[in-house]
Amino acid sequence: MERERELLRLVGHLYDASTDTDKWMIFLEKFASFFGAFGAHVAYYDSCGNALTFNLLYGFDHMTVEVGKRFEELWQEDPRLTYMAEHPEKPFSCHLMLDREAFRRSRSYTEVLVHTRAEYTLAVSLMDDNRTTAAMGVFREPGKRYFDKEECALLGELVPHFKRAVQLHRRLATLDFERRSALAALEHMPLGIVICEGNGTLRFANQTASEVLVNQGRLACPHPGDGAELRRHIVDAVAAAGQGGTFQGRAMAISRPGGQADLHVVVSLLWGNNCRFGLSTLDEPLAIVFITDPDRPQETSVELLQRLFGLTPREAAITNRLVLGEALEQIAETLDVTYGTARGYLKSIFLKTGTNRQAELVRLILASPLWARTQPPPTTVNGQELVPAPTE
Repeated sequence: MERERELLRLVGHLYDASTDTDKWMIFLEKFASFFGAFGAHVAYYDSCGNALTFNLLYGFDHMTVEVGKRFEELWQEDPRLTYMAEHPEKPFSCHLMLDREAFRRSRSYTEVLVHTRAEYTLAVSLMDDNRTTAAMGVFREPGKRYFDKEECALLGELVPHFKRAVQLHRRLATLDFERRSALAALEHMPLGIVICEGNGTLRFANQTASEVLVNQGRLACPHPGDGAELRRHIVDAVAAAGQGGTFQGRAMAISRPGGQADLHVVVSLLWGNNCRFGLSTLDEPLAIVFITDPDRPQETSVELLQRLFGLTPREAAITNRLVLGEALEQIAETLDVTYGTARGYLKSIFLKTGTNRQAELVRLILASPLWARTQPPPTTVNGQELVPAPTE
């Protein structure tokens, strides 16, 4: 009975590790102790990319950096991993499943294991899409007994939990990456963006918002009346979601001293219809505040074209006008250059953008992320209808 309770506690540590990478070492310590082992190992590896993507060891403090590097170089030819790859989710004891003499002659043993004291291995691997993707194991030193069938069976009790823990760990890692990527994208926007709770506690504020409306981690309006109105809009937005209703964005102006232009602010809701369908147990409504500062210089399409495609200012100006539907003759006249000069610029633009025709160039620019304009995109180029490129 006590052994079963210890196993349940070990399962708890495994799930803790799946949601907090820092706790994998705690699990490995408990994992080794449970099986009377000196060390433990968990790794994710991509057999297609031939690379370890996650690799943690417990109990190998004595192992040198050189031996660790040698393990990473030889892991693909390790007889233990070869067996586990062929028998996924089946607990493996090297003493029971491998030819001992052949194993001792392998480079993995002679160049790595003899230097780590890992004489006996008990491990299991997982498969995903026909490739081995994860493994965990424990190790005993020479002079100790090998892992027997009963211990293989005990490890088998952990297999379904290990499988779920790996799936959860990877999913959370993906979500974390997606979250960090999204916040990084918001950080570089010239539009101020603040995400906050109903009580005004900030969850996120990008650099622009921090420079114009955030002070010491809170929204700070120069005039108290504006601050009260902004807080009221935020409370209303979150309250509407909590009651399963809808919220129409609220717009307001925030005045500033010293002759500065008013900030233009819109409060909206970062939320769907989750409350209506009882799907809000792992989610919560948040208010999102969009802030525009008329006094802040904004990059023009011409400047963005220069940075994105390496165009000169004149080339970028011509490209911008082509996208707006102007003919090259008209552009040459507007920019006070000859038609022949404009054609020379256009040839350089084609070369830098990898295009050959004006219509192809326009489609490329319209498909790029920089083209966020308020006016509708042009439908003609040089008086001819702009037909969408065929899809393959």
